[in-house]
Amino acid sequence: GGPLILVFTGDYAKLVGETMTKDIGVTNPIVSIDNLELQEFDYIDVGEMIYPARVVPVVVKSLVFPEVSGRKAEVIEQ
Repeated sequence: GGPLILVFTGDYAKLVGETMTKDIGVTNPIVSIDNLELQEFDYIDVGEMIYPARVVPVVVKSLVFPEVSGRKAEVIEQ
């Protein structure tokens, strides 16, 4: 299967990624990213690994805005 992508707000990525492969036996590639705050309706694009730093570029996109100026977003049908 495809890679398993994990995202954490704290500094846990390496620990969790290694635990999943070594202790739990996950065989899919794991991309574990830390210190990234996401909100509801956010979407991430994860790029290819950059060596030797072993980092990945991440782009965060907000696809839908749940509230704008105190108003809830709504779908308008035409």
